[in-house]
Amino acid sequence: MPICEKRNVTYFLRLRDEKPRRDNKPLLNLLLGTVDEKPAEPLSTQELNEKLNEISLQSKAAIEDLRNQSIKIVDNARAETDMVIENARYSFNMFSHSLEEMENRPPELSKEEPPTEETFEEVVEKYFGSRNVIDFLS
Repeated sequence: MPICEKRNVTYFLRLRDEKPRRDNKPLLNLLLGTVDEKPAEPLSTQELNEKLNEISLQSKAAIEDLRNQSIKIVDNARAETDMVIENARYSFNMFSHSLEEMENRPPELSKEEPPTEETFEEVVEKYFGSRNVIDFLS
């Protein structure tokens, strides 16, 4: 028995306020995991065939279950991909339709009116007022 296993068993028994006893071999074997196993009797051919058939049936059922799960996963992925493609087509169509409308729309005149040519008197009137001009001329 390795030293570390002996220490672990001793530590475990101290936690339980017990001292390891030499006469309690089954407890020590259980704690150390060294239980003496009795050799198993060989199975008959019929029992062996039954166990193998059972394992085979379980394997087939597990494979069928995995197959069904993978089909569901693929179907879900396909449906989600189709939905993404449909949304992308819709968005593209909306964008191209808006772009066509913008290209086909007649150009708008700017909302600001272009400045008209003002005469000298209008400029003086605008910035200085008529009263100031009259005072200057007199």
